[in-house]
Amino acid sequence: MTNADFTAIIEELRDRADANRLPHAFIVCGANDEERMSFAKRLAQALFSDDETAAQKIRGDNCEDLIVVRKDGDAVKVRQIEELSVALKNKPYSAERIIAVIADGDFMTEYS
Repeated sequence: MTNADFTAIIEELRDRADANRLPHAFIVCGANDEERMSFAKRLAQALFSDDETAAQKIRGDNCEDLIVVRKDGDAVKVRQIEELSVALKNKPYSAERIIAVIADGDFMTEYS
């Protein structure tokens, strides 16, 4: 996917968020993990654009309101999803919302 493709999709999703019509979940497909995470971070930055502090923290991989879950060993474990569920029930630290990315969703166990 090109940067222009990313930009067009992210602008559309930002418009939907502004209209309070953003779906609660997405499946992001891409050639590799780096491309998928790049898209997820750019989308998070766009959704947090009203909060410059949160957007800066995303650029520095240090945003409390962006939670990234990666596989633990060979799979995403039930414990990790349970911890994510608890975190999503909390209020955001500084941004308007909390965004969760399950980076290795294709490695989730049946129960997670």
